[in-house]
Amino acid sequence: MEQTTLTPLQVRKFSTLFAMYDVDGSGALTESDFREQARRIQQAFGLSAEDRRARRLLESRVDLFHRLASGADKDRDGSVSLPEFLRYFERQILVHRAAHVASPWLTQVCRDVIELIDQDGSQSLTVHEYARLLQAMGSTADAAATFARLDRNQDGRLTLDELIALSLEFMMSDDPEAPGNFFYCGKL
Repeated sequence: MEQTTLTPLQVRKFSTLFAMYDVDGSGALTESDFREQARRIQQAFGLSAEDRRARRLLESRVDLFHRLASGADKDRDGSVSLPEFLRYFERQILVHRAAHVASPWLTQVCRDVIELIDQDGSQSLTVHEYARLLQAMGSTADAAATFARLDRNQDGRLTLDELIALSLEFMMSDDPEAPGNFFYCGKL
């Protein structure tokens, strides 16, 4: 077995995220999984296929898959397996530890989430927007309880800086109670 620097909790978090992304349950992430995610999010937010945000959402999800595949698909079969996904995030953690800043890719993903999900124009996410996103991604978590945990300053909004911090905490933390662990999936 290949040696890893991921802790058991990190493996659990990334495996949960992988399962959420694996929309068709095939055991591998493909572009079609990310296209289906975009369709489900579009539907959850009531966006027509012609809406600019719906088109941007699809572009963003497809781009996310291709960025992931370019760094993770080591056997070049057009899909990303769970072991490839785990190795990819292991490398991302090592890069973050060396640089001590969020990668441009992570920052852009967080910007995309706000741009595409923010329905009230506040440049942040509300509990209702977050709940719709979790539902669209197939999470059964209690979105309100999770949001309360994520919203450390209790202002009812998650800003770009907060999303970046939560994303980094999801990736880096080995504390099972760290709020960031719950950001992407709503639960562990």
